[in-house]
Amino acid sequence: MRVLGKSKFGAGIAVIMGVIIAVGALILTVEAAGTTTVSIAPSSQTVSPESNFTVNVSCAPGQPIKSFELKLSFNASLLQVTSVTEGNIFSGYSTYFNSGTINNTAGTVVDVYNLIIGLGNVSGNGTLVSINFTAKNVTGISTLGLYDVGVTNETAYVPIAVNNGTVQVDATPPEIVDNSPASGTTGDTYTFNVSVTDNVDTADELTVKVDWSHGSQGGNESMMHVGGNYFEKTVTLDQNSTSSMAYVLYANDTYGNANTTTQASVTVQDNDDPSLVADNSDASGTTGDLFGFDVTVSDNVGVGSVNVSWSHGSLIGNLALSDDGDGTWSGSVTLDDSLGNLIYRVQVNDTSGNYVRGSQQSKSVSDNDNPQVINVSATPSIQDIGGYVNITAVVTDNIAIGNVYLNITYPDSSIQNFSITGNKSGNTYYCNKTYSMMGTYTYFVWADDSSGNSIVSTTDTFSVGESTSPQISNITNTTSDPLDTNSSFGWVNITCDVTDNIAVDEVFLNITNPDGSYNNVSMSATGVSSYYSNSSTAFSVHGNYSYFIWANDTSGNADISSSYDFSMPPNWDVDMNGECKVFDLTLISNHYNETGTPGWIREDVDNNGVIQILDFVFVSNHYNEVWWV
Repeated sequence: MRVLGKSKFGAGIAVIMGVIIAVGALILTVEAAGTTTVSIAPSSQTVSPESNFTVNVSCAPGQPIKSFELKLSFNASLLQVTSVTEGNIFSGYSTYFNSGTINNTAGTVVDVYNLIIGLGNVSGNGTLVSINFTAKNVTGISTLGLYDVGVTNETAYVPIAVNNGTVQVDATPPEIVDNSPASGTTGDTYTFNVSVTDNVDTADELTVKVDWSHGSQGGNESMMHVGGNYFEKTVTLDQNSTSSMAYVLYANDTYGNANTTTQASVTVQDNDDPSLVADNSDASGTTGDLFGFDVTVSDNVGVGSVNVSWSHGSLIGNLALSDDGDGTWSGSVTLDDSLGNLIYRVQVNDTSGNYVRGSQQSKSVSDNDNPQVINVSATPSIQDIGGYVNITAVVTDNIAIGNVYLNITYPDSSIQNFSITGNKSGNTYYCNKTYSMMGTYTYFVWADDSSGNSIVSTTDTFSVGESTSPQISNITNTTSDPLDTNSSFGWVNITCDVTDNIAVDEVFLNITNPDGSYNNVSMSATGVSSYYSNSSTAFSVHGNYSYFIWANDTSGNADISSSYDFSMPPNWDVDMNGECKVFDLTLISNHYNETGTPGWIREDVDNNGVIQILDFVFVSNHYNEVWWV
């Protein structure tokens, strides 16, 4: 196709057209023909905002045609024309095409025309022009109106019919209404449900997606059109998370309009019970001992606590187990003294309040506790020949006593072992009998319980023979006069009488000194039953003393006297009243310059035989001291 420019033929086009018309009028006869239809194609369409699109002006000739002219109006607030190009209807001919004048403010394209130069015409359908538009970002419908349309043959305008068109600019995004549930549960399905509508597209033309995340799960997934305006997508929530699920909804129409919701949040609750994976508790228990619970548990979110409700004998409890940190929980209880089974049941609680209870368990309990034998004694421990000796023992057991035996070894090493099971009062078992062999006897008690556990007591002794203790009497205490802590002048003599039905063996004076130490001094015999201890050193330290007499006989029987108190005043306490005061100095002054045998009076403090100033000094060195405490 050859397109001739308007400037080259502008001066001669009128002449040419006039000649053609004049000649045609002379030599041709106009015949009646059909109507030529000029149409906007497509007659209607919807376009995206800011998109480029083309509208054709098509022609269906009712008779052969040779030229056309047209104008177009449009809504300039919705559309802009970018170009007008020649159509194909005159393809094969040289043409003279004018693209017209575009006014995007007024919304018009005017003075568009085209014609075949020289001889020729067309009868086939074709496109007069193609008009390229750009849509604005505004929603609306624009009429594409053809006006001042003319189509000619070689001699005249032909009858025409004009069909206008419309263009809809869709800049409105779909609307989203979120009907999804406000909460979900761990590990379960959750269905998003939304209603999406669009001003142009039907629901099945829309694209709807959901971008969601929960724990380690999530994705950007297409939602399914389920009818009407509704879309759904079912997902599975994370089994191990109670954090909220977050999601955003997206909807797109076919014209590129999109809508995105703000992020929504769904509360996710843990509705999954924890699991009691394994019970590794002790296989059995023993009376009075610890029984160990050990269980392995798990939960999709977190185990909160593990408890064991248990009962055994008269004991019952609900024990909170301790978390060992590796999925195991453990604890222990002390079993009752009962041969009944231990009954227990484990409950596992998760952090969300879900729980599971294991089945009731029963564990056998055996008795591994020996009987107890205490307070074994022989009364009296020393007995005369022919006298009764009562051997007793307190025997107890957590379940039941079986047998109690007494084993006695005689002084000649012979042994007697016999049951005392029937000899009892409460828990006390006894054997009260006489013994004719003099000497020392050893004995122990043996007992077993109803479960076969047994125990042997410690071995004790008793003696049969002469058992009368010595008798201590007439204890007297005489001292030097004056009392003096100086062993050269002071002394203390303690005497007593000791008698025995057989013979006295030893007599001792036991002295407890002021500092808490003690001396054990053998007493000397004078006569048949008198004993004494005369010492100038045993009481040479001032202070408070106590003493008693201990005596035994040739059979080993012993006696201890009552305790007696005795005070030895220091030489500086002249008046022996327990403290050093001015009166002690006064007493010395009453004898000042007197002389006598050393140690003759207490006022001679230094025992040098002269009452002089040095005696005052010795006392004054202890002025206000107190020794009697």
